[in-house]
Amino acid sequence: MAYPRPLVLHLTSMHSRKYGSIERFLLGIARACTARGYASVFQYEALPSSARYVQDLEEAGVRLAIEPVSTHPLAALCNTRRLIRRFKPRLIHSHFLRGHMLLSLPIVAGLSAVDGLVHTVHSNPALTGPLRRRLYYRHYDRVLACSEAARETLLSSGLSPARVARHYLGLSGEFARSSSRRSRLRREIGVHDDASIVLANIAFDAPVKGNDVLLDALGLLGRRGIDFELLQLGIDPTKSAWPAYAERLGIADRVHWAGVVDNAWEWLDAADLYVQSSRSEGLPLSILEAMAMALPVVSTPVGGIREQVEPGRTGYLTETVDTAELARVLERAIAHRSEWPQLGANARERFERVFRSRPEALVAEYDIVTGQ
Repeated sequence: MAYPRPLVLHLTSMHSRKYGSIERFLLGIARACTARGYASVFQYEALPSSARYVQDLEEAGVRLAIEPVSTHPLAALCNTRRLIRRFKPRLIHSHFLRGHMLLSLPIVAGLSAVDGLVHTVHSNPALTGPLRRRLYYRHYDRVLACSEAARETLLSSGLSPARVARHYLGLSGEFARSSSRRSRLRREIGVHDDASIVLANIAFDAPVKGNDVLLDALGLLGRRGIDFELLQLGIDPTKSAWPAYAERLGIADRVHWAGVVDNAWEWLDAADLYVQSSRSEGLPLSILEAMAMALPVVSTPVGGIREQVEPGRTGYLTETVDTAELARVLERAIAHRSEWPQLGANARERFERVFRSRPEALVAEYDIVTGQ
């Protein structure tokens, strides 16, 4: 099929199970592509769960291609080759590819006369060694790091500074607090006392997110008699072992499992303080959601989080990823609750100034690669 405009094939390598911040980030790229004169095809492993997201992509002029590329190496290679033959993209922008695909995509694209390859590094590249990082990315025309920390790690692997650029992922949309929504959400999750301190965390069920670190720290606070409740978003309590773990810690009645929800930022209206307990991160969009909702943040200091959270100005950082340390910082934050309104206001200001989504700047990278 011939396209009147240069086409970008976006290899997401994703299973999209909600309409969340990463979906809105990708939608912003699609709209910026259209504005800049590019046609877009989005590859997904399966049809996204949110019908509204699919509709918004279609309204942005995006064609969806449901073709697994995060699978057995040979099958992934064949499926990618089929996608390239079908759509004949001028440029490919990849996102969450596995190692074998990062290595093989430049070969397949080169055989198919694709003009350029762009890859966004969403996670912490330090999780792989420097030799492997150099092998993964040396044949990509542009490597876009999600944080300055990620960029520095990539450069330390020997990649050319001319090839690596930092692009914060950012968020788009209207983020406004609502007292009526706050009251409704608190009633829904079972928080009936307006004076209760509600902490919030958005995470999926994986060791990298440090769910055990957070629950263990809250267990310590509970045994010290400190008042709190936790709103947990992003984990399906019917499939996860964490609710039973919270029960063993004696804090089951303090943890409210909202599950996997669209627009998790809206649920943050029920919270007073946001907590991130990750062992590794690139630049967590969940923290940006909290900042956009004017919540102070308590977090571990990994990856690009140091670029998001300014201790004493927008929130609090632990010194290490450690249960006792997280409990100590949380206890200190709760003891200084009067600081939270100003910290939250500062967080919102920093979000607007630094992390408000600017996808047009990212899409301008395509011009560098294609010579537009």
